[in-house]
Amino acid sequence: MTNFFLSCAKGTEHVLLGELESFGAQKLKEGPGGVYCSHPDPLFYYRLNLQTRIAFRVFIPLAHFPAKNENELYRKTKEIDWSNYLDVSQTFAVQANCKSSFLTHSKYLALKVKDAVCDQFRERCGKRPSIDVNEPDLALNVFLNKNECTISLDSTGYSLHKRGYRISGKEAPLMETLAATLIKLSGWTADLPFYDLMCGSGTFSTEASLIARQISPAKLNGNFNFKRWPDFNEEKFSQVEHEIESNELTEFPLIYLNDINKENVLIAKRHLYKVGQTTSIHISQNDILEFKPETDKGYLILNPPYGIRLGDAEKIKSFYTQLNEKLKTDFRGFTMCILSTEESHLREIRMSPRKIYTVYNANLKCKFAIFDVF
Repeated sequence: MTNFFLSCAKGTEHVLLGELESFGAQKLKEGPGGVYCSHPDPLFYYRLNLQTRIAFRVFIPLAHFPAKNENELYRKTKEIDWSNYLDVSQTFAVQANCKSSFLTHSKYLALKVKDAVCDQFRERCGKRPSIDVNEPDLALNVFLNKNECTISLDSTGYSLHKRGYRISGKEAPLMETLAATLIKLSGWTADLPFYDLMCGSGTFSTEASLIARQISPAKLNGNFNFKRWPDFNEEKFSQVEHEIESNELTEFPLIYLNDINKENVLIAKRHLYKVGQTTSIHISQNDILEFKPETDKGYLILNPPYGIRLGDAEKIKSFYTQLNEKLKTDFRGFTMCILSTEESHLREIRMSPRKIYTVYNANLKCKFAIFDVF
């Protein structure tokens, strides 16, 4: 069995665990900021990187050992035979994180591990591999927690939330991985219209389209670290890719894009086009409080501007109060999902939520509430 650790946003671990279970992963266990799993196929990380919509990265643990001081950390790291993973002519990089340990600076932790790797090569062959922080041949991840050190291979590289369809950065964007997570939590299915009425750059809609059509979230951005590893099996990788592609669906979900900003709507539409959805898109430029739905049921999903961005508490409160009236007037029979930084804002919606989840968009704590509108 090969062990893996997939990192994810805080609060989404249970959703990631369910996703991994659907892939056939075994020995699943939630951890802080991710999920541990195992699989008999040592190349299972090909599938994990291609299919996960929720994880940021896929790690393969190499070693776990106690490290109570710098000397022990250096010595234990140097005991690993790095020639099994890296040639002296290749490049590598080290990312590190430490928590409740003798070291408090992640960069210094990374430096000590780097020194141990380089010194081993220098002693064995008289020279050392170079560092490349952008596209290393080998990327290492080091986590020092309560003086217990785990060194892992980073099979992914660029975070998996970077799908490759975004053409324009927007202020305070919603991470793609979180958008996919929230759609899964919402219970939306592709047979129901998807109303993205404060669409911004359309992250919710684009992720919904990918989910509905069972398209790999990495289809546009597959430059994985493991492709530079000496044991990369291109034939096996192509087989996994082909299997995933063979399960793609051709029917498009019905998506309604709306935003008060015309540029946002056009960008959102371009993102949908980039992932292959060119039909079943209805676009409009309007204040959500003026929008009239064209169907008698569907899913309305909202990510209003946060108070932290607007800096106007009364304006935010007024919006939620008016939204409450709008829902009862025009959206009876719908499911409404909303992401908010303040639970007090949600209380302005005078309905009992079916469910409220606590999630994090980057470091920002948010509430995701699901309402059945009657």
